[in-house]
Amino acid sequence: MSGFESDVANLLSSKHYQQLAVYKPPFDPIEVLGISGRELSYSNVLSWLLCNRANRDFRRRFILNIAERLDFDIDAHRDERIEVRREFGDQEAGRTDVYVNFPDVKLAVAIEAKVWAKEGGDQIRRYQDFLVRECPHYCAKVVIFLTPLGDKPNSADGLSDTPVLSMSWGEIADLIGKCSGNGEEHDFRNQFARHLYRSVLVDRNEERRLVIDLLKEGNNAETIKRIVENLPHLGQYCTEWKRIAAEVIGVDHVDNKEELELFEYPTRGETKRELKVSVPKWNESGLPFRLMLYSYQSSGVRVLVHDDDYNREKTNLAAFARLSGGLVGCFPKVRGWTAWHSVLAVDGDAEEPRDTLILKEIFDDDFWYQAQKSLEQQLKPLLPHVREWLKCR
Repeated sequence: MSGFESDVANLLSSKHYQQLAVYKPPFDPIEVLGISGRELSYSNVLSWLLCNRANRDFRRRFILNIAERLDFDIDAHRDERIEVRREFGDQEAGRTDVYVNFPDVKLAVAIEAKVWAKEGGDQIRRYQDFLVRECPHYCAKVVIFLTPLGDKPNSADGLSDTPVLSMSWGEIADLIGKCSGNGEEHDFRNQFARHLYRSVLVDRNEERRLVIDLLKEGNNAETIKRIVENLPHLGQYCTEWKRIAAEVIGVDHVDNKEELELFEYPTRGETKRELKVSVPKWNESGLPFRLMLYSYQSSGVRVLVHDDDYNREKTNLAAFARLSGGLVGCFPKVRGWTAWHSVLAVDGDAEEPRDTLILKEIFDDDFWYQAQKSLEQQLKPLLPHVREWLKCR
């Protein structure tokens, strides 16, 4: 066993790798709903945490946290009356994400909640001025700048009568964790806290901690780097598939587009699900065959015919079917992409969810060998008729 192979074996057998391999992320409704990237979602939950009666314990802890930092006297055992508004402000200041008013103790709080977005312009200063105008007789007014890590704002006015407190989403999650209760509201609070720890507070992400521990252990970091550097890339797959297609078909110049063309699907972006090779001479004669390498439930090889509703191609396919003695007699009846194929590993007629990508596959030498054999088997009965067809054109 080489030194590198030994390093890989040590990596795979390490305690931290085994922990990472079996790690199961907790259920996260925020991720399921696809709203984790929307700032509005977090402000909505924060507003719910403050105004819903089932969250009285959180609300009490929240106001006590603010009062302590402001050195503001408040009864820790009293459930203060509260008014919560979303997107509240005026034309001059704009709208704060969450506005919280405790009228009995004369405390007003404007919360600017940031998750992925950056602070804009003189945003915090405008909110400081707004609270002065909105609550001129209140005992305490404060703007809370809420960010993942509790960053300090750049636009705060240090001379304003309205102070600014920096708070992190970690503090929100910690306050939730201290709350008592049961029922659906309690469950959702805890799920939201777990979401914050996992998706927003990357320093507390359990997966991240496991990865860091793995990288710190022994020679794992260098081993993983070497593995990544040696992973195949799309260009290698394209080259190998063209080489196989050229060898099976009998094309001499693989890189000559007049003899062989390769198409990637989707055509844009780095994510590819299919690599298709076509032969221009075949296409020009009305035989629109494609030789496809694909990745779905598993990877495989297909010979396809494309009926794109051009009458010339339909007519030629029908004529070719007659020439082939009915070998491909079904082609003129087919709509869209279809298969005259064999598939590696799975039944080719099975449903194919489009959720896997070619670059997520690791095609080893054995796969390429099997791919070539499969393509040869599919083309073997077809090629003599194609050559005869081309002589007649």
